[in-house]
Formats: sequence, C-alpha cells, structure tokens
Amino acid sequence: MIENFGKYEFFVFIRTSIFFFDISERLDLSKSIFLNFRKDWIDIFSQTWRNLKKGTKGRIPYNLAPVIIYLYLKAITFPIDHLTLVRLSRMNINDFKEVLSDLRNYYEDYYNKN
Repeated sequence: MIENFGKYEFFVFIRTSIFFFDISERLDLSKSIFLNFRKDWIDIFSQTWRNLKKGTKGRIPYNLAPVIIYLYLKAITFPIDHLTLVRLSRMNINDFKEVLSDLRNYYEDYYNKN
C-alpha cells in the first residue's frame, strides 16, 4: 500500500508509524506484539485515511492512530480500555468518539461483536 503514496501521503505514513510505536510503548505492549500488529495497523490506516473526508478529525493521524489501535485490539479480543488509550495518546475523548463513529463503516467486525 505504501508504494502508492505521494510525497504528502508518505510523510503522513511516517508520522503515523511513529504514533503507532509511541502509543504501543505507552500501552506497554512488548516489542514482539507491536511488530506483529504494526503491518495490520499501517494497512488499515492507509485504507481508511484515504477514504475519510478531508476536514474530518479522522484525517488527522494522531487522532486516527489511537482509534485504529483500539478497534483492532478489540476485534482480536485483546484487553484494552478506551479511556486508558485516550489518556495515553493524549487525545480528547470527544475527538476519540467522533473518529470512532467515522470508522464505523470500516470496522464492522468490531461493531458486530459489541
């Protein structure tokens, strides 16, 4: 997916990779868990980021990354609390909920479980 990125999208991808790593460290995920999940997170990010409308909170990588992590971990039944993730990612709870709502179409697995 990354090979299809333009210069701006590549910059966004790099920044988002850093956000994923930073958040996973704050969650105290082991390096092996992070490495196992990273490719999936990046693939999901690249697919959803391109499809979200410009001007939405989900188009901001530091808003989108924590929500992708949350939904991914919930979908694989990994224990995660959204309030902890919001606090560790330094994200506003209202922004989290808005992005979560925007991603409803992309994460039907999660929404069907809950």
